[in-house]
Amino acid sequence: MTVVNRRIHHRTSVLWEGSIVAGDKQAACAVLNVSAGGVKVKILNPEVIPARATLRLPKFGHFRTEIAWREAGLLGLRFLEEPADVRLAFHDHLPKKSIAV
Repeated sequence: MTVVNRRIHHRTSVLWEGSIVAGDKQAACAVLNVSAGGVKVKILNPEVIPARATLRLPKFGHFRTEIAWREAGLLGLRFLEEPADVRLAFHDHLPKKSIAV
């Protein structure tokens, strides 16, 4: 069976502390990987996070996101900012070649 990678942007494995904020709700999370298009986060109760939320990363700022997928204890969040703006925010933490081929 062939696995097709539909990702546009290359991902980088990281381990960053952050939080997901939606309205008056906030949940701590751990960012496991990042790309110019989104992040994969580990979170205790992903089902309580609404479809759109803000990802707060102390080292990098705040990012508007929407949920791309949910799994037990994990969320895939798609950035709503432009990929070029995300690359600027993450400085040297993204691969130099940020577009998958």
